[in-house]
Amino acid sequence: MKLSGKLNLFGRTTFFSFGTVPTPKERTGGKSSRIPNTIYHILPFDYDDIDEQALEIELKALIKEFELGSMHIFRMPDRENAFHVVCLDYFLLHEVKVITMSSSCDIAFVLAPRMDRFRNWVLRDFEKGDRERPVFHKTINSPHEGKRKQSQAHATYLNMLYGCEIELTNSDGNDAILIEQYLTANRTKET
Repeated sequence: MKLSGKLNLFGRTTFFSFGTVPTPKERTGGKSSRIPNTIYHILPFDYDDIDEQALEIELKALIKEFELGSMHIFRMPDRENAFHVVCLDYFLLHEVKVITMSSSCDIAFVLAPRMDRFRNWVLRDFEKGDRERPVFHKTINSPHEGKRKQSQAHATYLNMLYGCEIELTNSDGNDAILIEQYLTANRTKET
C-alpha cells in the first residue's frame, strides 16, 4: 500500500509519500559481497524480470565498459527471468555502486548496503520460504579476466555449493568468506 500527497501549511507546500512492505518472517542466507579483513567487495547483481538475452547483452557491455572479469550467472529455478550474477574481482564500495547503478539490476538491491548492518550486498544462496535456492547457469568469459585481484574464497564457496568450475587467474589466496543470515518477506506465499 502507498499513500502520497501534499500539504499546504504556513505558505509552504510539503510533499509526502508513505509505503508499506511485507514484514520479514522468513530466515535465509547468502554470501556477503565483502572480502573479509579488507575494504573490498566482489561485484554482485540481482536481476528480476529480465530476458536472458538482454541480460547477456548488458553483462557483456558492462565487461567492456568497466574492464570487468568473467561474470557467473545463477538463475532462480522457480521464477522465470530472475538471475543473480557475480564477478569475483576486487572492487571498492564506490566502484560497486557506480557499476551496479550503470546496470538495470534491481534498484532495491543496489541500495541494500544502506539497510544492511554490515554494509554489504548479500546474494541469497539458500531456500527462502517456498522459493528454491539459485542454480548455476553459465559463465560469460571476459578478455579482462585476472586484470584485478580475485576472491579465491568466493570461488571455492561457489564451486562447492553449486558444482560450478570457476578457475581464477589472479587469486588472492584467501580462504575466508562471510555468510550472512537475514529475515526476508516471502512474496510467493498467500498471506
